[in-house]
Amino acid sequence: STNKLCAGAGGSVLVSSIVRSSALTIGTLAALRQSWPYLSSFFVREDKSNFARVGSLRDWQIEANDSKATLTVTMINKTSKHRTPALKFEKAGGMHCPGFLSHSRLHWLARNCKLRAGDVVICTYPKCGTTWTEQIVLLLLNDGNPARLNPETKNTYTRDTGVGKIWPAASIFDDKQYESMKATRPPHGEFALRLSPDEFDSVQGRRVIKQHMPRKHFQGQTSDGKLQPGVKVVYVTRNPLDACVSAYNHPGKSAPRKEDRGVKGAPFPFSAYCKFYLDVGFAWGSWFAHNKGWRIECEKNPKQVLWVTYEGLHHDTEGEIKRIAEFLGLDVTKELLKNVATHSTLSSMKKQAAARRSSASGATDTHLKSGKIGKWRQFFTQEMYEDFLGVFNEEMKDFKSIRFDIGNGHIL
Repeated sequence: STNKLCAGAGGSVLVSSIVRSSALTIGTLAALRQSWPYLSSFFVREDKSNFARVGSLRDWQIEANDSKATLTVTMINKTSKHRTPALKFEKAGGMHCPGFLSHSRLHWLARNCKLRAGDVVICTYPKCGTTWTEQIVLLLLNDGNPARLNPETKNTYTRDTGVGKIWPAASIFDDKQYESMKATRPPHGEFALRLSPDEFDSVQGRRVIKQHMPRKHFQGQTSDGKLQPGVKVVYVTRNPLDACVSAYNHPGKSAPRKEDRGVKGAPFPFSAYCKFYLDVGFAWGSWFAHNKGWRIECEKNPKQVLWVTYEGLHHDTEGEIKRIAEFLGLDVTKELLKNVATHSTLSSMKKQAAARRSSASGATDTHLKSGKIGKWRQFFTQEMYEDFLGVFNEEMKDFKSIRFDIGNGHIL
C-alpha cells in the first residue's frame, strides 16, 4: 500500500491497509504486534453499541443546494436512504461561512478592518486551538496575570480594561450590520463586543486579533494581497482527525445539533459528518485549503507567520510558549514562561471563567474542552480511518512538510 503512517519514535512504518493484504499471514501480524507494542492499540475495533463508530464514509453521499449566497447540505445514506438534518451556511468569497458572515459583509470588512505594525493575529481553522492560543498570547502581553483575562467570554476585548482579543468578523460593524446580526446572534461572549471601524483603529497598544480566514481572505492585508508590514500571524493547526471530531461536537450552528448526535440511531451519525468534513469542511472553506494556503505563506514569509501545532503545544507547552514569545519579539523570563503555561491549562482557564461568571453575561465555558490528542479513535472505525487517510494523502501530497501527531506514537 502507498498509504503509510510513520511511527515517530523508531522511524518504523505502519501500512494502513496491512490487515487487508493477501500476502500477510496471521502469524506475521502476530509477530508485528509483538515487535511493535503500539500496533494493536492503533487499530479501532468496531463497537456496534457506539453508534458513532458504525458505518462507512462510502455509505454517504452529499446533496447540496449551492447558490451564490447560501449553501445547504444534507447527507443521504446510499443504502437506507436516510437523510440527515440539513446544515446551512452563508456563502462569502466562494467559501461557506457561519450565518453572520455574508458576501457583502466579507468585502465590507476587507475595506474597513485595517491592521497595523505590532498587531498579533491568531489565525486558525476552527476547532484547532484558537482559544488556548489566545490565552497564551494575552498572558504573554499582560505579564502572565490571569486576573486581567476572562476565558468565559473567550477573552473578548473590553473597553474598561483595554485587554482582550478582537474578532473582526463578530465585532466590527456599522449600525445597519449590527442590527441585522442581533436578529440572528444573541449579543453574548464574542458577539457582545461592538466596535466601529474608527473605534477599532483607536484601540491602544498591541492589538490581539482572532481570524478564521483562509489566506486569500485574510482581513487587513494590503491592496496587493500582502501582509501589512509589522503584523505577526500565529497560525495554529491541528491534526484533521481530532479537528473533525471536535467540529462534530461543536455547540454552535455550523455543526449538527446536540440532540441529533451522540446516541445510537441519532439522525446525524458521525460517519455522515466525517464525509461532509472531508468533502466540504466545517466552515471557512475546507481544512485542506486553509492549511495549504497558510503553509505557503509561512514558508515564504517566516518573519511574519509562525506555524504552531496543537499537538506541539500539548507535548512541550513551555517550549512552544517560548517560541511564540520570541516570534513576537518579547523578552521573557523562565518564571513568566512557567506562569503562562500554568494559567493557560484547561483547569486554570475554567477556574478563571468561574471566578468571572455573571448570569447577566449569557456566556458559558462550554468552549473550554479537554482537547485530548487521539480522541478520534473513539469515533473512527479502521475503514473510516483508511478512507480519511486516502483523502489526506491525495490532498496533501505536495505538502510533505506538514505532519501531525495523532496519538499513541503515530504521525500522520
